[in-house]
Amino acid sequence: MLWHPTPRVEIRLPRGGPDDRKAAVSILNQLTRLVPFAHHPSCRYYHNHLIHIAGHPFCLGCFSVSLGICVGLLLLSSPVEVLPEELFAIGLAAYVPTLAQIWYQRYVFKIVSRLCLGTGLVLMFSAAFFGYSWFSALSAGFNLLLIGCIAGLFVFTKRLRARHMEDPCQRCPEGRFPFCRWRLPVIRSLLRQQAEDPATMPDYLADFLRAVEGQLLDEQCHVHPTRVEFLDLTSD
Repeated sequence: MLWHPTPRVEIRLPRGGPDDRKAAVSILNQLTRLVPFAHHPSCRYYHNHLIHIAGHPFCLGCFSVSLGICVGLLLLSSPVEVLPEELFAIGLAAYVPTLAQIWYQRYVFKIVSRLCLGTGLVLMFSAAFFGYSWFSALSAGFNLLLIGCIAGLFVFTKRLRARHMEDPCQRCPEGRFPFCRWRLPVIRSLLRQQAEDPATMPDYLADFLRAVEGQLLDEQCHVHPTRVEFLDLTSD
């Protein structure tokens, strides 16, 4: 995803056969499956990353950016004429709150900054791709300069966010997605399926999930697996 990483779990099965690997992938797909359009765990610790509409959680960033894109398209349909460089400057100004939001995490400001981001991107891309003709060397060079500025801004923002943004899972007292109390009902459901039909899950994976379930139920035990590695679990 563009602005936030996709949930990822690393699996190592040195002695596992193809069927074991397929079973592990299937189980982890179920564990990491998120609510559609939420893009984040929809638990209370991610409240600052979600916006609820009619009871359904949506990714705050994606929803606000999409709304901002609509605003940007409406602005472009305005009869007011501006030069491409002016349009780009307006878009760049609308982008600034996105940088400030990295440190200022207030909920309302996040919505506003993401909305401005969508609007700013539309204005900057419009200025870069459709502002001046591509059939003149000078104007084409100017267009490429604007595109380069957008690419540089994207790389700079990604690196800045990676350095300063904090993942709610890192300090969560209830585990780390997908091995956390929020996914405990799914873990229990998988274990029930395995109890009814052992073919749905290898025994060693079921033992692993039971161990995770036991840790999550222990209030004194905090689970923070950055990566989950099934190392030689098939050995005797």
